[in-house]
Amino acid sequence: MGSPNKFCKTCNKFYSKRRKHLTTTSHMRNSQKGKEKCILINSAFKNGIQTFLIKNINYKSISSFLKKCCKKLFISQTSMLLEENKSFKGGVYLKCHFKKIDCEDGEEFMFKSPNIIITVSVNLKEIWLSICESLTNEVGTFEGKGSGWTLSSIDALEIRYTKYQPIKGSSYISLPDLVRNTRSVVNFKNNDNFCFKYAILTKHVKRIISVNSFREHQDKYNWNGLSWPLSVDDIDIFEKNNKSLSVHVFTIDDDGTIVPYRLSKKEKENHFDLLLLTNGEKWHFAYIKNFTKFISCQIPTDIKQKKKKIFICKKCFLYHLTEQSLDTHRCRSYRRNMNQSYNNTIPSNLKATHALVCFDYSINTFKNCLLYATNNEDTFDWTSVDEQTTLQQINKFEKKNPNTSINVFGLGETDKDIAILKSCEKDKNQHFNLLLTKNNKGEYFYSYIKSLNTFLYRFVSKSMSKKYICKLCFSNFQSNENLTVHRRDCMRNPPVKVEMPGPDNNILKFENFQHLQKVDFVIYLDMECLLETHDTVEPNQSNSFTIPYQSHKPYSFAYYISWVRYLKKKQSKYTITSEEVCWRHG
Repeated sequence: MGSPNKFCKTCNKFYSKRRKHLTTTSHMRNSQKGKEKCILINSAFKNGIQTFLIKNINYKSISSFLKKCCKKLFISQTSMLLEENKSFKGGVYLKCHFKKIDCEDGEEFMFKSPNIIITVSVNLKEIWLSICESLTNEVGTFEGKGSGWTLSSIDALEIRYTKYQPIKGSSYISLPDLVRNTRSVVNFKNNDNFCFKYAILTKHVKRIISVNSFREHQDKYNWNGLSWPLSVDDIDIFEKNNKSLSVHVFTIDDDGTIVPYRLSKKEKENHFDLLLLTNGEKWHFAYIKNFTKFISCQIPTDIKQKKKKIFICKKCFLYHLTEQSLDTHRCRSYRRNMNQSYNNTIPSNLKATHALVCFDYSINTFKNCLLYATNNEDTFDWTSVDEQTTLQQINKFEKKNPNTSINVFGLGETDKDIAILKSCEKDKNQHFNLLLTKNNKGEYFYSYIKSLNTFLYRFVSKSMSKKYICKLCFSNFQSNENLTVHRRDCMRNPPVKVEMPGPDNNILKFENFQHLQKVDFVIYLDMECLLETHDTVEPNQSNSFTIPYQSHKPYSFAYYISWVRYLKKKQSKYTITSEEVCWRHG
């Protein structure tokens, strides 16, 4: 039997099999003495799969363990691996011990973060923040769903790395109809693996006939260090070789949604937008010559028809109506479920009226409504307005912009009722009517009401004839003259809406009988009157008049006093007779 030929400095002893020794309890304990460390506990497929362990020693809180201990170890270990491999997938597993009232020993549970593709171009701090958020949400959901388990201790954190083979662009793939119809992408038909080079050089070629069309321009860029077909990760090398340029890569998701795939840290003067097409194992780059047209299929039709030029953030895909709005925009990272998370929830029947301009995202919808109508951002003072604008901020906005007035409407719980949330005393030179709605994420959306009559019509009348509607009380009139007369009186009062009882709610009922106030007695009274006729003269037809016709003259009455059952007459403090009384006049 051969003697051990390897020595472990951590354990201060020899071992024969490295993998077996690394996973022993004694080695893990010795590795963690004094402070937490990130140690390798498993490796396979020539380091294609590696698992590292961070053992918890002193931390009691999950957030403290992740932020104060694991953050530095994760970033340092990941940075070391990135020097060896340009890209890999990473997953983090948190091991915790939980206890239950009916389980003295407790049980160990493991919580997993989503797998993340890590490349040399990513920000490791941002990745770690997303991992921490995912793990803490997992633990919080587990404890809060009524399981009865409570956190006892934090055992360790596992980090698992797997080699990742990135996408490579190679042979030709035709454009889908969604993109081809926009005429915004130049897709050269090549028979080799240099589609990335052709996509870059397309910017300099006015008319492409063959590969020879690119040859006179290929010396403009440094192509050293690139392997063909080019992987997306190697674009970093291309950018380092050519300091003055930047490259964004976009692709089309399985559901036909355009999404960013690879974004440069900064968009430079010589910038390229590329489309990465996929078909099974085939990948192909194409040049995007007009990004706004390219993304137009994901912009609302109302916005495209009104605005000739739209400014889009290429990172989060939010559209802006002015370049100034885009420059001051605080970008949020792209989310594949953005449409579901931020989508406006206005009922489709309201959108079909064409009386509304709806914005898909909740950010700056108030500002976008006003810009849609005026097309001039410098007209207003925006200092009092946030991205999620409140009604109080609109009041401040009106004070800073004296020539502006704004009415805000809202929908009821069933979307069949309308109410005015904010009204102005007088319509000023620049008047706007807005609709305020809220989605299931608690975010508010403002929509611009192009035609108030068309918008309010379905809420106030079932008639097919044209109506003129008062925006303060929602009364409707047959002519604009009648509406003008009505508004003189209506403006004196606060906004109100007349609601008639429906067929299912037209009966008054007494409730909470326990709150009835007990009384000693009840008096029933009846009166009789004679109708006397009046003599009148012919009225003046040129003025309004009233003709007195008859008058009631009482001539008798009767009353009856009834004592309540729960109180006898002797117990009452009143000395009223209970005998019937009848009185008649002469």
